[in-house]
This record gives sequence, C-alpha cells and structure tokens, in this order.
Amino acid sequence: HPNYATSLNNLAQDNSYLGNYAEAVRLGTEALQIREKVLGKEHPDYALSLNNLALYNSYLGNYTEAVRLITEALQIIEKTLGKGHPNYATSLNNLALYNSYLGNYAEAVRLGTEALQIIEKTLGKGHPNYATSLNNLAQDNSYLGNYAEAVRLGTETVRILKKTLGKEHPDYATSLNNLANYNYYLGNYTKAVRLGTEALQIWEKVLGKEHPNYALSLNNLSDYSFRSSDPQNLSRYADEATKCKTNYILKTFADLTASERSLFWQKEEIWFGTQIHLYAYTYPTGSLVSNACNSILLSKGLLLNSEIEMNKLLLESGDEEAVEAYKELQMNRRMLNRLYEKPIAERHMNTDSLEQLVDRMEHDLVQRSKIYGDYTRNLAIGWQDVRQKLERRDVAVEFVAFPCGSDSIEYAAYVLKADLTAPRMVPLFEAKQLAAIPKASYYTTPRISELVWQKLDAYIEGAENIYFAPAGELYNIAVETVPDYRTDGWISDRQKFHRLSSTRELAVIKEKSGQKEAVLYGGLKYDTDTHTLEENSKKYPHEREFTLYNIADSLSRANVGGADYLAGTLSEVKNIDRTLKSSSVPATLMIDTTGTEASFKDLSGKKHNMLHIATHGFYWTKTEMPRAQHLGFLMSDNDRPRYVEDKALTRSGLLFSGANNALTGIALPEGVDDGILTAKEISSLDLRGLDLVVLSACQTGLGEITGDGVFGLQRGFKKAGANALIMSLWKVDDDATQMLMSRFYKNLIAGKSKYESLREAQRYVREYEKIETIETTEPNSGHRPVTAREREEARKKEQKQTTYKTVRPYRDPKYWAAFILLDGIK
Repeated sequence: HPNYATSLNNLAQDNSYLGNYAEAVRLGTEALQIREKVLGKEHPDYALSLNNLALYNSYLGNYTEAVRLITEALQIIEKTLGKGHPNYATSLNNLALYNSYLGNYAEAVRLGTEALQIIEKTLGKGHPNYATSLNNLAQDNSYLGNYAEAVRLGTETVRILKKTLGKEHPDYATSLNNLANYNYYLGNYTKAVRLGTEALQIWEKVLGKEHPNYALSLNNLSDYSFRSSDPQNLSRYADEATKCKTNYILKTFADLTASERSLFWQKEEIWFGTQIHLYAYTYPTGSLVSNACNSILLSKGLLLNSEIEMNKLLLESGDEEAVEAYKELQMNRRMLNRLYEKPIAERHMNTDSLEQLVDRMEHDLVQRSKIYGDYTRNLAIGWQDVRQKLERRDVAVEFVAFPCGSDSIEYAAYVLKADLTAPRMVPLFEAKQLAAIPKASYYTTPRISELVWQKLDAYIEGAENIYFAPAGELYNIAVETVPDYRTDGWISDRQKFHRLSSTRELAVIKEKSGQKEAVLYGGLKYDTDTHTLEENSKKYPHEREFTLYNIADSLSRANVGGADYLAGTLSEVKNIDRTLKSSSVPATLMIDTTGTEASFKDLSGKKHNMLHIATHGFYWTKTEMPRAQHLGFLMSDNDRPRYVEDKALTRSGLLFSGANNALTGIALPEGVDDGILTAKEISSLDLRGLDLVVLSACQTGLGEITGDGVFGLQRGFKKAGANALIMSLWKVDDDATQMLMSRFYKNLIAGKSKYESLREAQRYVREYEKIETIETTEPNSGHRPVTAREREEARKKEQKQTTYKTVRPYRDPKYWAAFILLDGIK
C-alpha cells in the first residue's frame, strides 16, 4: 500500500536525522520499490523517494549514485510538476550539492543559481528553502576560493534560518558551522571558533554526541585551534573527535557492503590519515599522540581487515544457508568482473542489473551476519591492547607517512613499550630525503637504517624483538635487513625485526590449524600444450567459475614474451618435499604439467597448512601495464573504489603450467584457465587455515601502495584467508633462492619459528662458503719462441698450477635479502 511506503520513507528520514544513513538507504530503497510498483515511475512520490535516497547515499560518500538518483528525480518532476515548482528547485539544489562533492564546482554554481531563482519566485526570500540554496552557493564559492562571497552568502543564510527555524534547529547549526569554515579560510580564527562552538552546542543538545555532525564540528574546532596555536583546546577537541569518529565508523561499517565501506571511508580517512598526525607532530602531547596512534591502528588496512572479518564471520557461522549464499555472491562477483573485463559490445548481459543483484545479495548477507556476531570487534583494537601483548624487551613501531606542508610528506613512528604509559611519536625523515638515496645503495650503505632506525635508537636499544608495520615507500624496502648504522654488519644480526601488516596484529587472536599438510609448486612447464591442459582441467570441473578472464589474445597483442623454464625450482620443491616428509608432514608435489592454475584454484576450501610456490611472479605498474585494447577492464576509467582495487590486484600475479599459450597468443579451449593467476583471482578463493604462504618468485611483495596497504599478491592472499607470507621485493637468483628455501624448511621442521627459520636461512646463504678451483699456467722462461718447433717445445715446458680459494658467492644482499616475512608471529 502507498501509505506503507510513506511510513517507510518517514522512518528512513528519521534514521537519516539520527545519522543512521545505511539504515536510511535500506528503508528508502524498500519505499522506492513499493512506489514504483504501486504508483509508477512518473509519480511525484516516486521522485521524492529518489530524491531522499540520493541524499542518504551522499551522506555515505556515494556521490556518483546520488547524482544518478537525483537526475532521474529531476526528470520526473520536470515532466509532472514543471520547472517552476519548488520541488524541482529542491532537486536542482541537491544536484548542485553532489556535483560540488565530485569537484564540479562551476556546474554546481550554475545549478544552485537556477534553483535560487525558482525558490525566490515561488516561495520568497524569507523561506528556509531559499536559505538552503544560499547555503549551497556559499559552499560552492568557498570551494572555488571565493571566501568573501561565501561569508556574505553564509551570513544571509544564518539570518534567514535563525528567523524561520530558530536557534535550536539542526539546519541553523549547519549554517553556523559552514560560516565558521568560511571565516577560518579567511584567517578569522577567533570568529570561526565562536561560530563553531555555538554549532557544536546546538548539535549536542538537539542531535546528541553520537551524531556525525557533532564529530564534524569537533573536527573543525580542532583545526581552528591548531591554526590559532591553541594546543590545549586542540587536545581537548581532537581527543573527543577521534573517539566519536571511531565509534561512528565502526557503527556505520556494520551495515555497509565492501564497496560502500570504501566510499564511506574516503569521507573520513583524512582525519585518521593526515590531520591527527599533523597535530601530534606539531604538539606531541600525550593525548594527541595517543589518539594519533589509535588512528593509525584503526586506519591501516581497515578496508582489508573489515572484509576479512566479515567473510570469516559468515563462513564460520555454521549456517549452511548463509555459507551457500556467500558462495553464490562470490560467483556473481566473479561473473560481474568478467563482464567488466570484456569490451561493451562483447558483454552477453547488462552489467548494471548484475551489479544491482550483487549489491542486494551482499546487503542481505551483511544484515544476516549480525546474528552471528560483531565483525567490527577486532577493528577497534587500540594502543593499550597492543601494549598489553608486549614483553619487557619488546618494542612495537607503527610507521606513518602524512602530508606536512604544501610539498612535504613526513615519515614518523609511533613507539610502544611495556613500560611506557603512552605511545611516543618520533619524527624520522621527509619523503624527499628517502628519494635522494639511490636504490642501488639501499643495501650497500647504512643510509636507510640511518633514516629509519637511528632516531629510534633510544627506544630499540637493548630490545630483543622489534615489531614494526611499514608505511609509504617503506613497504618496498627490506628495512629489517639493511646495513646497520652502528656497526659494519647487518641490522638483522643485532636485533629481531618482525614485519607486520599493523602492530594491531599483536593483539589479534588467531586460531592455528591443527592439520599440517603442504602443497608445493615448482618445475612448472609453461609450454604445456592445450590438449594436456584441457585434460588436466577435467579433474577440477567444479572450479570453472573461478576463471576471471582469458587474456591470451590481449597479452600477445601487447608483445609479452613467453616465460623461461626455471630448472632450479624443480630441485627446490623436491628438496622441500623430502624435508617435510622426513618429519611426517604430508606434501603434495605439483610439478611439470600438473601445476596448473586449475589445480591451484582447487585448493579453495581444502584447509592446507602450508603452500610453497616457486615460479615466475609479475607486478605491472600502471605505466608498465601492457596497453592492449582487449584488457578493457584494466584500461577503463571506472574509478569506483571496488574496481580501482580490482584493477590493481589484476596487475600482479603468478605463472602456472601452460602460461606460455596465453603469453604467446595460442588460443585455449573453452573453459581452460590461461595459467596466469592474478591476485584478484586469488582473493576469490577460500584459503582459511593456510598458516604460511611462501612465494619463491620475483617481486611478489610489490604492489600499488595505498593508505590501506599494498594492493598486490599479499593483499590477494590475505583476503583469501592466509595468515603469514614470505615474499620477495626484487628479482631473485635461482641457486641462492633454492639454497635459502631448503634451509628455511629444515629450520621450520626442526621447531624454529617462521621468523627464526628465515633469519637463519638468510644468514646461512650469506655466509655460505665453497672452495673454488683456480688453474694457472706458469709462463715459459727464456727467449721468445720464433719457429714452430720452438713454440711446441715452449708449450711442453709450461707449468700448470692448481690453487684453491675459499669464496662466499652469495655475500651480496641481492642474493639473500630480497625475501621478507609478513605477519609471521603467530
């Protein structure tokens, strides 16, 4: 019934006023569907639902969807009510607002001016809607840098709303808050603080401290206090702002899908990734540093962790229906990705309809997950939780990189120790100082350790374990194995440096798989013929939906050559196989033509404990990516967050048996994998229970660096459920790698930890000695031979000497320092 839709619509609005925007979207969508069915798409009430849904989506940061919805509403209103109707002006106003959020400021001013003229004509200059138009125009002028005009329009807005709505209305508080911002931009900090404080008090009284507008006001007042050099008020406002924003994010995340979380986080991350660190850097008080440390613990890997926790909650719910629904969702996601990877003309179905289905399915699962628990619980870990896990000789170091000034990125570290009552912030270096060091000298001079570790000396001196989480360019540098700034040796010889995704990992309880079983890939035949691949594929028929796309044609057009056989990898995995089986650890060898992409995907859901992959790895930067027309998905301008990550994950991967067919342009039979396994495809698998992944391949630790971590193979395996990873940061030597891996597994089976096993193996390779045979010839003494006979006699008189020399062939760090261990602490 239409009245039921009206009630839903009102409930949606009420939730929106309370800041429950995800719930508002859910209720508003249901109201829209009923009105479409009962009233039709050309009814004003249907347009009203569209208008409201657009507003709720904008609050969640989904501005593109907001523009789509409001544009549809505008067309309906124009057709049914006409361009002169106030509802048309309201929709114009909203469209202007969403355009300004997307950076289309000139278009926003044009739309806002048109709306203002309609409202003035129909409702008059004293109407609240007129004030709303003025408010939007003031914001647009502010975005364009016209702050004086913004102040003029904002002052008029405040006057009208004060008269029509009163001083305790939320809209009046909004106008005060905006006017405070315009004055702040003009340098009128005292006035900005006065107006902002009044807005804060109104919002607290009318909406409560849990409303996002209250947090927004605290955010602004923190900035005003910072710019006016008022550290006391800055600490007070920033402390409350961090707590309010954190609670708001966790509460909102609980109702959002993965893509919605990405959009929503874009609205909030500036506080957690930039502002609070700048405040703590400038005024390193205990309160500011503590809040900044909590901010980086929350924000680093937030999107990845939230997705992992949500998936884990569903898959381990014990509800077979929920598990099947999740698997169906994953299948549809893969189908959607596959469609996006094709040119529009080759898509066999509409992507919009499938995307809507995926969104509905994910929303249903998000709501269902609440029955099984709160997946955001592990996201709320703070510095106190981390400190409780530290022993007396442990140090936790959380690195951060943030803008500091117009042209500077500052690197700093938050340090935690068991005996520290609060975190310490230690400024380290500017990005340009790191950029000035030639990469060739990273591991031959102590310059990196001087930048990264020397200023932390007071905290790490005497420590046994240093747990650190990189940031920025430090993700791509093995800072745990660089030359020591204090000695002639390596920093890893002095202390134990453990690389983590975030130091919050120290406080996360992870269940270890009781089952010990390994799968080993190596000695792969990249030239495996298509018939053999097809026969192999028949062993795994139930995994066909895991194939994202066949890139044979696109890669051959891009002139990507075939991959060379890696003879050393066969010896490597056979040695590991013998080592594991000597300790009764079952291992499955995937070699030659059996190590296909299909066999790897069949590991999904099998709960293996260890996985070793010795093969070619790749990581293409945006500029290195083959510019092939058929790679439409990778080359498209679709910059919605889910697809930005997907494209990044598709630029890194591993090669399996038969990959040369795709790489050289040989057509594959229908349904046969191309042998090129991307990080995106890995992320779709269920690898829970996988305690250790060893990627014995080149550049497997690289990827696109973001505020949420590294978008590459490590993210793909983490999303699939893997615990710890060993990866490489550059191209590795076959012989040295084979030696290192064999030694690593011997250490592991002997009972050493993952960290100690790798550390000792690296030292073993570095110090490995062998005897080199050198043959020299003693030159003939006497006169120089002239005739053939004299030359023959001289040759017979030459004395051959054999000498022996002890050498260390892998002393150079390029042979042993490439491999890093991530999260190898549980």
